[in-house]
Parts: sequence; C-alpha cells; structure tokens
Amino acid sequence: MRAAIRSGIRLTVAQLPRRPALNVRLDTNASGDFVLMSRQDWVGLRGYPEFQTFSMHLDSLLLYQAYYSGMREIILPYPVYHMTHTAGWGLGAEQSSLVGRLDVFGVPYLSYARFLQIVEKLSKTKDKHFNGLNWGLVDQQLPESGPSPKEISTLARSESTGNARA
Repeated sequence: MRAAIRSGIRLTVAQLPRRPALNVRLDTNASGDFVLMSRQDWVGLRGYPEFQTFSMHLDSLLLYQAYYSGMREIILPYPVYHMTHTAGWGLGAEQSSLVGRLDVFGVPYLSYARFLQIVEKLSKTKDKHFNGLNWGLVDQQLPESGPSPKEISTLARSESTGNARA
C-alpha cells in the first residue's frame, strides 16, 4: 500500500485528497524524463503537445492523452534514477521561483489549473490529438550537412596513425 506524509500524519492512498478533474491518477512526477513508448504509439499520439509555451506539464499531458487514447501506464518494478535539473523545473519554492521568472519575462506556460481543464476535456472528447497531421517538422525542408572532404581526409589520417581525438 502506498502512503504519503502530510504535516506528520501518515495517509493511505484512499485518504489522500483527490486532484480535481483527475478521475485517473497517473505517475506524472518528472514523467517527461522517463516516458517510453513504441514508435507506433508515439506517431499515433503525434508526439508531445507542441504548444508555444514553456514545457511545464506537457509531459503529464502526453500521459493523459495516451491514457484516454487507450494506452495503459506500466510502472517498472526497479529503481530509476533522476538527475536534478538546475534552474529549471522544481517543487515548492523552486516551482514558485520558476513561475515568477516566466511571468517577469512574459514567457507563456501551462498552469496547473489549465492542465486540469485540458485533461478533463481529453476524458470527454473523441479527438485526443493536440498536434495536426503535420506535427514535428514533417513539412519543413531541413538542410543536410556533413564533414567536408578535407575534414574526412584529416580524420582518416588521424585514425590511421592513432592520433584520433576522443
């Protein structure tokens, strides 16, 4: 049984207050760092929502989009380690500081209240997509480049003499 501590009182999951509008509780804590899904599912969802905002809550939104599209979350039975981000996402005071900086610089972001509204709408609508069919860079012509012949020649010589840089 999972439990949480609030103000020194141990609460079981059944006693925890439910998040408004979330009838389903997915594991969304730093979820963007750990999302793993098949290519077919990723393409079916059309990737992360491409909102023109700071990336806050977009990973969680993808999980709810996947859930309401019929996919089910699997929590792996072994530990996963996470490196703390610097000057980015955080909890409590760190999150307040981040939101304050975003507000000062006029950077749009998805508030938690708006996130809840979108999740509620996802649970009720037929179309679960945020991105159109041209999501990603599908309609962009991206120039390709590579090393010049001189760079290739120099690298080949370095490798043959054992002087290649790591």
